[in-house]
Amino acid sequence: MDRENVSLAALIVGGILAVFLFDVLVWIVLPVVALLGWLVWDFLPVEDEPELPDDADEEVPAWFAAQLRETVEFCLPRVRVDDPIWCLRSTELTPPGYEDREWIDRPPGLEPKTVQAVIDKRKLALADPGRTVEAGQLHGGRLLLSAHEASNDNGLTASISGYYFDDSDVPPWDTWICVLPGDDSLLVAWVPSEFQEIVQESIANECIGMLAWADGPGSWPYGPAPAWLAAV
Repeated sequence: MDRENVSLAALIVGGILAVFLFDVLVWIVLPVVALLGWLVWDFLPVEDEPELPDDADEEVPAWFAAQLRETVEFCLPRVRVDDPIWCLRSTELTPPGYEDREWIDRPPGLEPKTVQAVIDKRKLALADPGRTVEAGQLHGGRLLLSAHEASNDNGLTASISGYYFDDSDVPPWDTWICVLPGDDSLLVAWVPSEFQEIVQESIANECIGMLAWADGPGSWPYGPAPAWLAAV
């Protein structure tokens, strides 16, 4: 065999060997390396991501617990079942726009600053350091949600409740705890046990669906309210 034939045979054998090695690399070596890499990664100790505390979304915020306490403490001695219109609409906490009795027929509307004015007045009225109510306690009451901007102002709940609600479905101002942060249209109020029956009847008959118990079942179209409200 001459030199040219030997060189040609070497090239052919080299080409075949190269194709074979390439196939081995693609079909055997690379999958094995990938599998080993996956196994090593899977069994290596990996630092867990920090978990959020269980109360991240459900713990009652301290500011809310304090305002709830002030609301309950202020309202408890003033509850009178025979006077749903005035017993929890005190002169001391009268909010801006409600100074005269025209609000009975023409409620002035509810803004965050209006609710904040009540909160500030109540805090001053309870400046005495002695506390009769612990923070976060409902004392038999329930929390009510009012999507007050959705009201059709038809006065139905006022009629049902003897004006515990006004014509815009807003509960008495002494019971206002707050508007929810991030959603000024949701008012949270405390309802003493003595008025829960008429409030429940109002919720059942109010046609817009803008009143709801914070701890009530089912969905609510004006939410979502934070989960911690139901845990109070």
